[in-house]
Amino acid sequence: MLHRSIIVAALAGLALLAACGGLDSSLTDFEVGDCIKDPDFLFGVEQLDSLDRVDCSEPGVLRAMRVFDITQYDDYPGDGTIDSLASSGCPFDSAMILFPTRDSWNQADDREVVCFE
Repeated sequence: MLHRSIIVAALAGLALLAACGGLDSSLTDFEVGDCIKDPDFLFGVEQLDSLDRVDCSEPGVLRAMRVFDITQYDDYPGDGTIDSLASSGCPFDSAMILFPTRDSWNQADDREVVCFE
C-alpha cells in the first residue's frame, strides 16, 4: 500500500498524519480551486484511503490554494526535508498540507504538494 502524508493545522499546532492506502487518484492530481470534504480529524495517526472531492459550494470544505511539485531531488530526500519543503511552500495559514511519502515518491513518482485553506 502506498502512503501520502498530511499536516493538519489546528489551534493547538501542527500534527503529522500518515495517509495509508493504495495512492487513490483522489489523493493526487489536484488543481488550485479543487475542494475536498474536510477529513474531520485533528491529531494522531489516521488511515485515509481517499479524500472526497466535492463541490466548493458545500459547507465545511477545504479548498486547494496552492499546488506544486517537489522537483529539486531525484531520490527521496527524507521525511524531514519533505516536511520542511511542504510547510515552507504553503501559506502560513494553510489548514492542511498533503505531500508525498517515501513509498508514494518511489513507487508512484509522487512529487505533489497541496496546500488547503
